[in-house]
Amino acid sequence: HGLRGKQNMYEHTIGVPLIFAGPGVPVDKRFAGQAYLRDIFPTVCQLAGIDIPEIDGKSQVPVLNGQRDSVHEFVVGYFRDCQRMIRTPKWKLIEYPLVKRTQLFDLAADPFELDKLADKPAFAKTRQRLSRQLDQWLAEQRQKLMLRHPLQLRDRVDVGGLQLQLRRRPVTVDARPRQRRQHRPRLRLSVHRSPARVVGGRGGLGAG
Repeated sequence: HGLRGKQNMYEHTIGVPLIFAGPGVPVDKRFAGQAYLRDIFPTVCQLAGIDIPEIDGKSQVPVLNGQRDSVHEFVVGYFRDCQRMIRTPKWKLIEYPLVKRTQLFDLAADPFELDKLADKPAFAKTRQRLSRQLDQWLAEQRQKLMLRHPLQLRDRVDVGGLQLQLRRRPVTVDARPRQRRQHRPRLRLSVHRSPARVVGGRGGLGAG
């Protein structure tokens, strides 16, 4: 396809280089476990012997130590409401909600993502399963957002094809005579980080 750009979901773009080196990190090792950028913080905490706070990221130390192949069953990425992706070690499903198109790739057999399988009957069940997992993950993120920000929600945005809402702060009014004015409310939006893959590097452990 030859498409490049930081917003697309293909391997050469969505895979972010990630290298660990230092005490407790294996040397000259490469691992295929999947990772998010938000996994960096808990990984460094565990390597440094610091308690990991309650956050969304997961420590990659079990992968570094060879205890697990991956700490994530799958990873998800999206760009606005234009495209969204779910990736397992073998499969990648990309959905384009605005144009109602879907791509499915077998990453083990087709690492350059050139053979589109989404419309082939033999892969219909795989497509449906991954699509359900993606929808469920997006719904769970929406629920987390609601629990963290329980105030009244008004403005809507689309994240990965899922309608979310922005929190609008209460309007304040200056009630002094002849100086009555209304301030514009401020908005907050939660930003999701792109996923990475643990892949390795010289002189330390890498992921990308």
